Amino acid sequence: MDISSLLPCREYGPHVCTGWRMGDRQRYTGLLHAACGARKPLNRAVLYTVEFQKRGLPHIHCLVWLAAENAEFSAPIVNGFIFAEIPDVLTDPLGYALVDEFMIHGPCGNQNRACPCMKKGECSKHFPKSFQEETMMDEFGFTIYKRRNNGRYVVKNGIKLYNRWVVPYNLELLKKYQAHINVEWCNKSNMIKYLFKYVTKGADRTKAFFEISGNASNKTSESSTSPRNEIQECIDARFLSTCESHWRAFELDIHYRMPSVERLTVHLPNMNFVRYKKGSDLQSLLSSPAAKKTLLTEWFEANRKYSSAHTLTYCDFPREWTWDSSSRSWRPRTPCEKIGRMYYVSPVSDELYYLQKLLMIVKGTMSYADVRTYDGVVYPTFKQACEARGLLESDNECHLLFDEAIVSASSGQLRQLFVTVVMFCSVGNVRSLFEKYWTYFTNDIQRRVRTALSNPSYIIPSDRLLSLLMKELHTVFSNSGGSIDDYDLPRAAIYSDDIVGNIMVDEELAPDAAALAAEANLNIPRLNTDQRNFFDTIIQ
Repeated sequence: MDISSLLPCREYGPHVCTGWRMGDRQRYTGLLHAACGARKPLNRAVLYTVEFQKRGLPHIHCLVWLAAENAEFSAPIVNGFIFAEIPDVLTDPLGYALVDEFMIHGPCGNQNRACPCMKKGECSKHFPKSFQEETMMDEFGFTIYKRRNNGRYVVKNGIKLYNRWVVPYNLELLKKYQAHINVEWCNKSNMIKYLFKYVTKGADRTKAFFEISGNASNKTSESSTSPRNEIQECIDARFLSTCESHWRAFELDIHYRMPSVERLTVHLPNMNFVRYKKGSDLQSLLSSPAAKKTLLTEWFEANRKYSSAHTLTYCDFPREWTWDSSSRSWRPRTPCEKIGRMYYVSPVSDELYYLQKLLMIVKGTMSYADVRTYDGVVYPTFKQACEARGLLESDNECHLLFDEAIVSASSGQLRQLFVTVVMFCSVGNVRSLFEKYWTYFTNDIQRRVRTALSNPSYIIPSDRLLSLLMKELHTVFSNSGGSIDDYDLPRAAIYSDDIVGNIMVDEELAPDAAALAAEANLNIPRLNTDQRNFFDTIIQ
C-alpha cells in the first residue's frame, strides 16, 4: 500500500552536507523516483517531513503511496522494493560494503549491554530478528521481511552478525546516497497517522525559569518594593537546535506533500473569520466586499456563473478549479493535481456540523438556501435538511462519523470524540456504537503495554484490554462533566493498576502448554549451529 522511509543526515565522510541538500525539492524528487523504481513512476502521492533532534543531525520521514497496481501486499512486490539480507560479497561487493557500513544494527543484547538501544536489558528495536524464509504479513498487519539463514555475515567489533541484524533497506537508494535509509512497507493506518503528526505537531517547546539567588534577592528587595511576578519569570518558548536554525535560515523545506491540498473553510452565513492588520479601520474593513468573500461563498458564485461547475461537490472543486487569492475567486485550473479538504467540525457545533455534512454531497448549489433545499422544499435548518435526506436515520450518522475519524484520529482523540458524541448527540444505541469501534480506541494502550513488556507481538487478553479502556473512558467522561455509569456501556472487570505485572504473573501461573509446544516447534528449526548446540545441551 505505502512505503515509509527514514533518511538521516550523514554525520561523517566526504559528503557531510548530503543531508542538508535533501532540503532541495528537486534532489528529493530524485530520491522518490529511485524509491519507486526508475522504470516507471509508481507513486501517486508523497509526503515527507524533517525531524530535528536536540542531539545529533536531522532526519527525514517520508511516506510514498504506490499506484494501484502495486498497492496490494504481495511478497514479490515487497521483495522488489525492500531487502533485509546481506548481499553476496562476490556478486555485489558495493552493496555488501554499504550494508555493512550503514544498515547493520548493533551488536546489542548480551554481546553489547552498553548499546544505546538497550532498555531494561532488552533491545528496544527488537533485534536480532528471527530468520524468515519468505516475506509475509503478521496478524497485526506488520510486514515480516525475508531473512534467510544463508550463512552471509558481516563482522562488527569482532562479532559475526547475520541477516537477523539487517535493517530493511532499498538497495538502489542505498547505493545512490550511501547513507542509512530505513525503508518499510506500511499496511497500517496507525503508521500513516504517526507520520502525519510530525507535520502538524509544531516546533519543539521549552520552558525556562529565572530565579534570584539569596544575596541578589536581598539586594533586590532593598532597592525595589514592587512585588515579584513569578508568572512572567517563567518563559514558554520554542526550542530551535543549531541544525534547525541553519535549516530555517536558508529557507529549506520543513515538509513537502504531493499532490497539494486546498483547505476549505466551512462557516455559517456572515460568520466567517476576517484577518486584518493591527491599526486597520474596522468599519471600512467590515464594509469591504472582499471581507465577505470566502472559498465557500465564492464556490456558490462559481456555480452561478459556470454550468461546468455543477458536477462537483465542494470538496472535489479544487481538482478542476483553483483559488485566486488576489481576486478572491475561483477560476478553471490548468492541468495540475490538487485535492480539497474541509476543516474538521465537531458534532457539538450543531448547525455548522450539519452544514459540513451537506457540503460533502450537494452539487451546483448557489446559496446557503440551496444547500438546505431537497426535493423542492427549503428547510429552515441544515439539520432538518439532513433529516430529509436520510442522513440522520437511526445511528448511521454516528457510524459514518467514526468511519471517517478512525482514518486520521489518534486513539486518545477517538476516545474524546466518543464521549462527546454520547454526551451531546442523540445516539439511539450506545452499546452498538461502542462494540463496533472500541478496538480503535485502544491502539495507544496496546502500545504502552507491549513497550513495558518489551514484546511487540504480545496480544493483550480482551477482558484486560477492555478494562484498561473503560478506565480511560471513565476519566474522559469525568473531565467532560458526565459519568460513564449513565450510559449503556460494558462494566469491565476491575484489575490492579499494574496491568503489566498482572499479565506477567498470569502467564507464569497459567501457561498454555499446547501454544508453547507449537512455538517451540516453529522456532527450533530456525536456530543456528551454536544456538542448537546450546539448546540440545540444556534439553539433554
